[in-house]
Amino acid sequence: MDIRNIKNILVKEIKLAKSWLIFVPAGVLLFNFYIYLKFKDIPSMSRNAPMLLVSGIVILPLLIIAFIRGILILKSERDNRTIEYLKALPVNGFEIATAKSLMIGIESFAYAATYFITFRTMITLAQTTYTVRLTLWLFVLIWLVLTLTATFSLLLQAVGMSVRRFGRLIAAVLFLILSQAGLKIAGWLDPVLREFPHITLYVVYGAGTQAKGPMTLGTLILLAIYIVINVSLTGYLVENKMEV
Repeated sequence: MDIRNIKNILVKEIKLAKSWLIFVPAGVLLFNFYIYLKFKDIPSMSRNAPMLLVSGIVILPLLIIAFIRGILILKSERDNRTIEYLKALPVNGFEIATAKSLMIGIESFAYAATYFITFRTMITLAQTTYTVRLTLWLFVLIWLVLTLTATFSLLLQAVGMSVRRFGRLIAAVLFLILSQAGLKIAGWLDPVLREFPHITLYVVYGAGTQAKGPMTLGTLILLAIYIVINVSLTGYLVENKMEV
């Protein structure tokens, strides 16, 4: 693969994705602070309620956005009739897939930062302390999960664009199969993953401590492997199967 080709495509993608990089994180932040302000005075909410709120209300929209972005970043090439031009350039499918996946990684980084900022602020407002370990590993975990979600949808979109008939149906069926397969493989590898160094996420509530985890370094490595597989398969489809 030629690094210069990847760089050129990536620069183009960054220019096209400016609105996503700015307005999506800003919108998510505003929405979640609104949710917090609306419910913070409810008597039934305990001190850990802000963390529970941010865990569910922030991550779900970000996962949905990441999935949609993975689809649109490739679909837009066909909609704008630029896929023919892109494939006519002296670049191969793996370079195209790598550049678009790097763009996905950059966007996922911004979304993970949004999650982290909201998470940290909510815990601060709840007068809850937490360790530095939680900060680092939570950020990395969310970043990898969002990137995996987006590269997975990118792969499904490549499948849909590579099959002349019933492409969307095949992609939907493949989504169910691969999702279950990924979970099964993770279950089978669980004994191996447990041999990796453990990362225990701690959250301290006043005088008490609650451990969130433990998670292993192997979990992060497995997520990274899944991402590489998604990108590789997408590159193969763009190079050999995708119709223009």
